[in-house]
Amino acid sequence: MTKISAVLMIFSIITLECHHPYVEENNVYKPADKALFETGCHRFCHIENGKQECSIFKFVHIWKFQDGQWKLARIVTYDHD
Repeated sequence: MTKISAVLMIFSIITLECHHPYVEENNVYKPADKALFETGCHRFCHIENGKQECSIFKFVHIWKFQDGQWKLARIVTYDHD
């Protein structure tokens, strides 16, 4: 499974709403051998008052290297209105 497919799978498990990566803002930082941080933006869409509303929010994914593979440990989303 690729990293992006793992991210999309996690988003679909967390909520039935619609999340879409906004790849233009994606950055990866590796401060340690067994950890990395991925930052970027994602588009979140939901139905409000019968209309689909979409907004772009920032996120941080914290990945850890465990059992020979990268695993998504935490998802933090922020900058919501």
